[in-house]
Amino acid sequence: DYVVNEDGSVPNAMVWVHKGPHEDFTYSAPTDRNFTVNQINCYYVPHVFGVMVGEKFTVANGDETLHNVHAKPKRNAEANKALHAGAKDDFTFDKKESKISFVCDVHSWMSAWAFAFDHPFFAVTGPDGKFEIAGLPPGEYTVRTWTRKLGESEMKVTVGEDSAAADVQLKK
Repeated sequence: DYVVNEDGSVPNAMVWVHKGPHEDFTYSAPTDRNFTVNQINCYYVPHVFGVMVGEKFTVANGDETLHNVHAKPKRNAEANKALHAGAKDDFTFDKKESKISFVCDVHSWMSAWAFAFDHPFFAVTGPDGKFEIAGLPPGEYTVRTWTRKLGESEMKVTVGEDSAAADVQLKK
């Protein structure tokens, strides 16, 4: 459900800008990102991911067995599609939504979590617990983080003309 590194950092945490000056703008979904979620060794990789509303992404079965993709959103349309070995299928979310459960009904331990944002200011922490969100206009922001077991945390961040750095604290 979550990993904590020796130094206390947490990989696979979703981090996003929740409130701030970015809300005054409209953003278009990327058309050139080619984002893929893989089913490998009976796991979803990545385990946590984000896309923009309207962004096409692919789920690919890299295993030599049958999987399915069962997305269980609350605001978007549910999807439940079989993926034979080597198959892939494209998906899109039409509405902003967080914590969208992805499972494989064939292998009960396979799960992933998706977020659909109406802006590009989100990231998933890497293996070292670090992330980068680029392109924010200067201002005061509320940044949220999420992991399945630790839930959501929130903090204020000030972005100036130069880059800003902050340690995001996840609380149990």
